[in-house]
Amino acid sequence: MSTIVELVSVRPDEVIVEERFQAYKAAAQRCQETMKVSDGIAAGHAWKAFLDVFLSSPQRYALRDPFTGRP
Repeated sequence: MSTIVELVSVRPDEVIVEERFQAYKAAAQRCQETMKVSDGIAAGHAWKAFLDVFLSSPQRYALRDPFTGRP
């Protein structure tokens, strides 16, 4: 059974949004420069951290890995 997750109208702190987006941009740029898998993974984690700002706690929990319990 699949779970559908909808974005809720959460008004995140603009400072947090900007910080996380800047962190993603830096990680993505580093990945483009080095073309290392580890830098790509870091960019993916930074992107997820940015998107997490817009999800409620139940939505973040619903996206956890069912086998490991990790995000």
